[in-house]
Amino acid sequence: MNKNLSVAVVILVVFLVIPAICFAGGQGETKTTVSMRYSWWGGDARNKAIVELIDLYMAKNPHVTIEAEYGGFAGYYEKMITQLAGGTAPDILQVDYKWLSDLAAQEVEFANVYDLQDTIDLSGFDPFILESYLTVNGRLQGLPTGLNGNTMMYNVNFFKDNGIPMDTEWTWRKIVEVGKKVHANNPELYMIRTCPQQFYEYWLINYVIQRTGEQFIKEDYTIGFSKQNIAEALGYILSCVENEAVEPFEVITLYTRKSGDNPKWLNGQLGMALSLASLVAGERISPVDVCALPQLPDAKDTAMAVTAVSMLSMNKDSKYLIEAAEFVNFWENDPEAAVVKGDVLGVPAPTGSRQAAVDAGKIADNVARAVQTAMDGMKMVKTLVTFNRELADIGIEIVEKVGFKRVTPEQGAEELVARFEEKLPELR
Repeated sequence: MNKNLSVAVVILVVFLVIPAICFAGGQGETKTTVSMRYSWWGGDARNKAIVELIDLYMAKNPHVTIEAEYGGFAGYYEKMITQLAGGTAPDILQVDYKWLSDLAAQEVEFANVYDLQDTIDLSGFDPFILESYLTVNGRLQGLPTGLNGNTMMYNVNFFKDNGIPMDTEWTWRKIVEVGKKVHANNPELYMIRTCPQQFYEYWLINYVIQRTGEQFIKEDYTIGFSKQNIAEALGYILSCVENEAVEPFEVITLYTRKSGDNPKWLNGQLGMALSLASLVAGERISPVDVCALPQLPDAKDTAMAVTAVSMLSMNKDSKYLIEAAEFVNFWENDPEAAVVKGDVLGVPAPTGSRQAAVDAGKIADNVARAVQTAMDGMKMVKTLVTFNRELADIGIEIVEKVGFKRVTPEQGAEELVARFEEKLPELR
């Protein structure tokens, strides 16, 4: 081969190879290799779904490698703090939004999602949820991995058999009135499925919030109610017992924290329960449907509430922050991603993703509607301390005393207020 021919061959190769590199994959430019880490906690179902989601993303983006780091919840927070302090934290992290106040006190923060809106589409998110739960000092610290909300669920066949309209707008008093009639017609039936723990957490707290329009426990760790408010709520619970809208406390105490195991519920002999959207799909009776919480006629707040199950955050010091944001956008907004995740981290927060999961049968329609109903009615975010376990233990004990008629509602209210005011300074 002569010298001129050799030069011509080299030039031809250059002209063929350079465009092939520049337009590889039809992208119009060379894709820089990206290697990121993503950490989360969870059980087998969650781990399997997220690994599948990561694989789907990497198949769509061959230049990206995402290393999965997952395990149990125990020790996750401590490990995350250590990694953030040492500059070794993953690029993408699952974070419990309940940690945000503690993290802020330690001057730990994540990438501000509001600064990444050119990459992450926030149009499908409820701004109230983002601002109320996940924003610190005007900086959005992450996005919800999923949502949960409070709801009233009911046995459809029980309602049909007892002539109860499905579209009833429930008040607290109407539940008692209907329950009394149902039991009078058939002594084997009761309107309410509950237990002392749920009577306190799902009934008493919501009743009082509706009456006062205030936080049950305020941000400054003081009570947001009067003795009269508690006495009224305890009196209502007692009326449920006395009017036989609920089984006697001798029975329901057997199912504390497991009222779904009550044989009467499983046999279709109980009508309704206050619950959480995340628990509806796991009910062992069918069909079950959902509606809004019962309301006081002159309620000052609905007591409807939606919470973020956890949040997906980005390391603000990540070398690949934009690429991390692209993955988060896929995680939150891509319909295929929503179908892969299903409900392993709650109901998807963006409306489009939520509908995609419902259409694919990965999230039950009644679960999605329960969250949407709670979101539509939500006016106030409940404080985390409202659900403190030590306070709950006191509340449950007093509900039991009233339910067993060991004390009057007024006496129970006196004791609850006194014990809360003694305990709250210890929790502050």
